[in-house]
Amino acid sequence: MKKPQCILPWTYLELLPIGIVHPCCSNPIVLGDIKKSSIDEIWNSDNMKKLRLRMLEDDLPDTCWHCKFLEKHGQVSLREKYNEVLKDSFETIEENTNSDGSVKEVKIEAWDFRLSNKCNFKCRICQPMLSSSINNNVIINCSENLNISEFLDKQIDNIQFMEFAGGETLLMEEHYYVLDRLIRAGKTDITIWYNTNMSTLNYKGDSVLNYWRKFNPEKLKITASIDEIDNRAEYLRKGTVWQKVQENLITLSKEKFNVNTNIVVSAYNVFRLPQIIDKLVEIGWISKKYNYMNFELSLEVSLHHMFNLPRNFRLEIKDKLQSYINEFNLKHGVDTSNLFSTVMHELSASDEHNPMPFLRYNFFEDKERGESLLETIPELNCLPKFTIPNIKIDYQ
Repeated sequence: MKKPQCILPWTYLELLPIGIVHPCCSNPIVLGDIKKSSIDEIWNSDNMKKLRLRMLEDDLPDTCWHCKFLEKHGQVSLREKYNEVLKDSFETIEENTNSDGSVKEVKIEAWDFRLSNKCNFKCRICQPMLSSSINNNVIINCSENLNISEFLDKQIDNIQFMEFAGGETLLMEEHYYVLDRLIRAGKTDITIWYNTNMSTLNYKGDSVLNYWRKFNPEKLKITASIDEIDNRAEYLRKGTVWQKVQENLITLSKEKFNVNTNIVVSAYNVFRLPQIIDKLVEIGWISKKYNYMNFELSLEVSLHHMFNLPRNFRLEIKDKLQSYINEFNLKHGVDTSNLFSTVMHELSASDEHNPMPFLRYNFFEDKERGESLLETIPELNCLPKFTIPNIKIDYQ
């Protein structure tokens, strides 16, 4: 049997708060629904079997476009990251896989913990399924259909990798239950990745640091979701208190575990990347310890895409970013070109979207939240004026 293109269909449970199982956070294929089927049934469902067989072919399926795109532009894709973390699992694939793509034994070695949409932020680019604050404070929690204790009883010996995302994981009681189970089982040397909004490091009077310090710091990575700084952060990710986020970043930067940054690049912030990165360097989050490269630039590709910006403005941004990359190299002795490659590609693309849906969305959000897009982000005055239900929006 050939080595598969991606290890995930054999090892990785990506479970959303609504109960839907996907291959990963970037692949829209629905493999099953735990409201209708057990994890064991989903693991050998028709879609899962087809996906495994497809992964044994010479190319990734079209639904893996995100990894293809990143690899084409010289960035490390999720597929490559997961294949590295779970590389030992390749050894058992042939023995455990039937000719129809089913597996003889359900061994879940990696789990994306995304059980709930509980979140204290109302981010402009998020959705109700992933934020209770957007969902009128209604919490969606698939643990009603997944008995976590029973799941861990079956799989804890197999688990080699945990990925905690949200909602906001550090506010979820289930998260701390899972950490307690891992600690009691002696699974403190596994790889653990976090994605957090950095609003808090405490839950019910206890610090998450008291948990994290019990795990191997070399295998524990905390990625902060930071799309902006100061008042712009408080606008884009409502619920943010930037001063508190900054304090938490500084606190964690002094710990032994690995820290990283995910900046979602969109029409709101693509022209602000130098200021955001420089601020994170200034406070010691992006630092010499990581060769000043512990940040990722992921693309927002839906309503808030940078294609909303006029192409001539995007080309100006591209030139400024190239100058910044050069200056960053001179200052810190590191070439970050590969980290910017997808952003630079999108900035120079000929595509240009109609910005009216983007503007309408923000107009109604501003009205509800008592905020102002153009006062907070004046660069967007480059967008055209428009009218909504007899209300003239003055973009001057």
